[in-house]
Amino acid sequence: WALMLGACFIVSHMPGFTIAPMVNSDEATLNCAARNWEKRGTIAMPLFGGGQNNSWDEHYFWHPPAHMTAIYLGYRLFGYGIVVTRGIPLFFGALVVAQLALLVFRLGGTIKVAVFSALLLAGNGLFWWVNRSGRMDPESLCFGLLGVNVWLGQNTTNNAPPSWRRAALAGLSIGIASMFHVLGAIWGLSLVVADFAMRRKPAWVAWSVAGACGALPLISWLTWIFYHHLGQIWMMQFWEQAVLMRSAGDSWWLRPRAELRQFLGQNELVPFYVITLIVGAGAWCYLRRWRDPNQRFVLGGFLSSLLLVTFFMGKGTGAYPLYWFIWLVPVSAFGWSALLKVASPRRKKLSSAFVAVGLANPFVWQAITIGVAYYQYEGRNYSQVSEFIARNVPPGSNVCGRPEFWYAVESSGSVLRIWTKPDPFLHDFCIVNPDQTPPPGFSFVNKLPNRLRTIHGFYFSGINYAADLYVSKRIDLVRK
Repeated sequence: WALMLGACFIVSHMPGFTIAPMVNSDEATLNCAARNWEKRGTIAMPLFGGGQNNSWDEHYFWHPPAHMTAIYLGYRLFGYGIVVTRGIPLFFGALVVAQLALLVFRLGGTIKVAVFSALLLAGNGLFWWVNRSGRMDPESLCFGLLGVNVWLGQNTTNNAPPSWRRAALAGLSIGIASMFHVLGAIWGLSLVVADFAMRRKPAWVAWSVAGACGALPLISWLTWIFYHHLGQIWMMQFWEQAVLMRSAGDSWWLRPRAELRQFLGQNELVPFYVITLIVGAGAWCYLRRWRDPNQRFVLGGFLSSLLLVTFFMGKGTGAYPLYWFIWLVPVSAFGWSALLKVASPRRKKLSSAFVAVGLANPFVWQAITIGVAYYQYEGRNYSQVSEFIARNVPPGSNVCGRPEFWYAVESSGSVLRIWTKPDPFLHDFCIVNPDQTPPPGFSFVNKLPNRLRTIHGFYFSGINYAADLYVSKRIDLVRK
């Protein structure tokens, strides 16, 4: 039944899968190295490359290698394109939904509560987006949840810690989670806190075994890097660019407020959904569900992950709230389950109706989003971008432009550079917004018109494929 939930999750994402959202910068930057590996045989990041002494042209350590490897295998097996880039994270996202339902069931919830938990997670707008944007978060969440489920095993009524074999497998799974996303390491500490909260006594041997096995993937990665004398490049690309730049920068007392503001901002269009989550968590506390050891397990996981993300991770970037939200879901689901059990028949009906409204709220907005995408299909259809680039940019060109054009430029046999100043001596072509000042040293070639239809004056998208294409005057001179 859990796998059936995962299958339904995949089916629910099929409508508008390639047009909502439109191709974004994360989709390009997080999968460029995999494409380069598949196409050119080297693990590098040409999107950030170009110029002299640029390490991105030869190496890629911006993120751990697991996501890149998974996408590379997908490109090798199924070909390069939007469906494969988004399909692999969606597959792992379905496993996340299935595993969360299984976790809730193992911790004493009924199948109804488990399904309710799965629906609460599937309704989260951020989770919906990462599963359709080629990001690594679903993969990291998948292996993190796998580690938790392996740690608990089948029998959660036994107060004994897991065997060393289960502890080793759980730790290894969490270690793999951190190789998809560095924040996957949060599962390790959350699991220790959750286990201690459940058993109320330390399991030093099991924790140590899990920690040692969880460190193996990281140790293997670092060993390869320093063996090949690439430590300095790793420090620049990973430690400085991926870790330090994405850690929290506000003062300590401002970070909880910033985290709350970020969560509410991400869910401002689904107020009933947010209220449902809060009321469920409040009922969990009011009914003192922490007296149940299994309930303390999810509380320990939620509080520890919430504190770590709140105080150590940056705000307004990444999908970091998912790493504590995934623990909040079972807390809220268990709270609603307990509340409905003690409610009078009349209040039970009212509560059930409110839950139905709260649960429907995000799915209605998802349906509206897909409906808008189909209404704007002509402007969202990526084939127009591919045809425009294939018609105007010859293979082998060095293109400076926007990340949304990554698929089209790569498919045409050229290389795209982003977030850099157009240079007519380095770049053959340049792609800019239609309202942007023409770059010096370039000549106008062609225009990709704006085909995105508005609804009451709004695009309902921060991305538009409309662009102007320019060619370097040195190339234009040779042509003439």
